[in-house]
Amino acid sequence: MRFVDEFRDPQAADALVKAIRRTVTRPWTLMEVCGGQTHAIVRFGIDQLLPESLTLVHGPGCPVCVTPIEQIDRAIALARRSDVVLCSYGDMLRVPGSRTDLLAERAAGADVRIVYSPMDALAIAQKTPDKQVVFFAVGFETTAPPNAMAVFQARAMGMANFSALVSHVLVPPAIGAVLDDPDCLVSGFLAAGHVCTIMGCGEYEPIARERGVPIVVTGFEPVDILAGILRCVEMLEGGEVGVANQYARMVRSEGNPSAQRLCAQVFQTVDRKWRGLGSIPRSGWDLRDEYADYDAARRFGLLDMTADEPVECLSGLVLQGRLKPSDCPMFGAECTPERPLGATMVSSEGADNAELNQGHDGAVLDIGAHTAAGGRIAMTTDSYVVRPLRFPGSTIGAMAVNGTANDLAMCCAEPRWLTTGFILEEGLAMETLWEMVCSMAEAARLAGVQIVTGDTKVVEHGRGDGMYINTAGVGLVRPGADSRPQRVTPGDAVILSGDVGRHGMAVMTVREGLEFEAEITSDCAPVWPTVRAMLDAGIDIHCLRDATRGGLASAVVEIAEASGTSIHLTESAIEVQPQVAAACELLGFDPIYVANEGRFVAFVPAGHVDAALEAMADTLPGAHPTVIGRVDASDPGMVALRSVIGGERIVDMLSGEQLPRIC
Repeated sequence: MRFVDEFRDPQAADALVKAIRRTVTRPWTLMEVCGGQTHAIVRFGIDQLLPESLTLVHGPGCPVCVTPIEQIDRAIALARRSDVVLCSYGDMLRVPGSRTDLLAERAAGADVRIVYSPMDALAIAQKTPDKQVVFFAVGFETTAPPNAMAVFQARAMGMANFSALVSHVLVPPAIGAVLDDPDCLVSGFLAAGHVCTIMGCGEYEPIARERGVPIVVTGFEPVDILAGILRCVEMLEGGEVGVANQYARMVRSEGNPSAQRLCAQVFQTVDRKWRGLGSIPRSGWDLRDEYADYDAARRFGLLDMTADEPVECLSGLVLQGRLKPSDCPMFGAECTPERPLGATMVSSEGADNAELNQGHDGAVLDIGAHTAAGGRIAMTTDSYVVRPLRFPGSTIGAMAVNGTANDLAMCCAEPRWLTTGFILEEGLAMETLWEMVCSMAEAARLAGVQIVTGDTKVVEHGRGDGMYINTAGVGLVRPGADSRPQRVTPGDAVILSGDVGRHGMAVMTVREGLEFEAEITSDCAPVWPTVRAMLDAGIDIHCLRDATRGGLASAVVEIAEASGTSIHLTESAIEVQPQVAAACELLGFDPIYVANEGRFVAFVPAGHVDAALEAMADTLPGAHPTVIGRVDASDPGMVALRSVIGGERIVDMLSGEQLPRIC
């Protein structure tokens, strides 16, 4: 992908790493200011490539993380109003307020909508004149111009039902606050390139000069960040202070004067409270008095709302670079991604039952004691609630058949019989129902499975998203086959059956009305023919797992934990189609966490790899089954991913759903 691949080039990255190692002669601590840079550092394992004497700390550069609790509480109070539609960027929904978050409020019935631009919120206000539409305007200087334009246009159009809950923060005062701390250990800074694209570099010059530090304006790809680190280290080693622009292909010294004028017209500089840091003078933007009618906090009487941060939360020290997240006593205990105590955390089922504890996609049952024929069957069940009902490459009907048949295939079972249950929303068009039924029939034919019984129920209009489908399946397990995760053994190879991320992004693009030059189509398809070919070839399959919800990453983590092994993946071996990669980059998604409906991972002994790849390729036209990793016993339950530039990161289970990021 142009403008991406060249800045992820392994040779260029390696050359920069070697230059950094040659340059560093003593300990230095650098702080990257932007959360987007932090994301890239972790994703590509950049910190693992640097010399031990060079430390990277993550600063207060995530506007989502530093939004104060009372501002989240204000957004929640607005969301709870029946006359309000609250529009927000996706990653704000999981940030905790005093007692809850916007994601939980949406689940409880609040009209909280994810948007990709403030102009989306303005359009919603135009379409729903009977509702008050509030846009949660957060971000650094980067997101301020479009937010200012939305308010400017709303005023020009006289839209009385649109307002903004503004929580903009400014980067230079935050850097100053970090440097003012008497315990500050930071030697130099990597400034946020997108902020400087708007504001230019000049406002950093006084900070660098007066505080005696180097500040390097840096981009967001691995080569950008490594080049920024190298320049900062060169300045430190040479005793040089000032501002350097590594991101010159995007940043001009004067920034974007037109955007600056618009922001100055709509916003005024104010003291702003930062979560974890307290109040920083003149560190935020709020609406000017002449735009007070479009200030949601004033319109709805929320200015007096206050909230205290949990005393046990140390996220402020993390944001200042004085503490690593893992050093906090709450980390991973009281503070988890599912229940975050501090905002920096924002960025298991079980039962005492032998069949459920197999850790499989279905239950394998020995029926020898119940029938003269003997043998084993596999049973599974699943429910499908996808919206929209049809999407490029498939439908909810075909997905229901293939999803259940594929779960059986993961048990090395030939899918034979399915049941189906429809939950239909009152008013669903008969043409739509017939389309879904026909798609199920065709999918069943291709999968070689019979739909033998079913049921239909109807719920009130507005209660069902059109259609929900539940399916259950029974298959016959191949004699001698055993693909439970517990069979995974050190030395096994990890084979991926094809490219990843297409299904989830196909659904997302239609659901959110996003358009790309090349259409993204779902990979929804039956996988039993491929599994059967592997079994027929005599492959000793140790484990199979389809990479559905939570994507490839969650599937592999589940297996590592169940088998007590360590799995090492290679990112460059994982195929992602260019249009999928582009969509993921745009939305801030990681492709290895995006759902698939026709892809699986197979764990086989090293000696069976070639035969397995040949058998898989023969039944997967257009796909490229590939070895993407290996299994060892080095760190039981851990999955590590070697990035395209050679760094390594730990891969965790997907917590909740991926949400579009603004930083």
